[in-house]
Amino acid sequence: MPDCSTRPRPQAAASTAVAAIFNNSGTLEVDAGTVSLTGGGTEGGAFTIAAGATLGFDGGSFVLNNVSAISSSGTLRVGGGTVSESGTLTNGGTLAITGGSLNAAGTIPTASFT
Repeated sequence: MPDCSTRPRPQAAASTAVAAIFNNSGTLEVDAGTVSLTGGGTEGGAFTIAAGATLGFDGGSFVLNNVSAISSSGTLRVGGGTVSESGTLTNGGTLAITGGSLNAAGTIPTASFT
């Protein structure tokens, strides 16, 4: 998937899987339901996750470089694969690790952790 500044987002409580490599330097908004990323990629932008919504890193290999989800009140999930974080991962919602691995080289301030 090509890099762009703002990604389309699901409008209903549905689940959307993205199996392609997902490189993001803009903003990914998840307004409802679940967006499941399984193809890996490099993330350097921001995530906005609404209350009750989930953004899942559910497979592949992801690199997070100073990623911000501070305006989020939903769930940022590590569900599979490997997520390597460098710098700071700031999350205003819940950080859930349900599978895979999170390699943190920097700080991860989060509102809650499961």
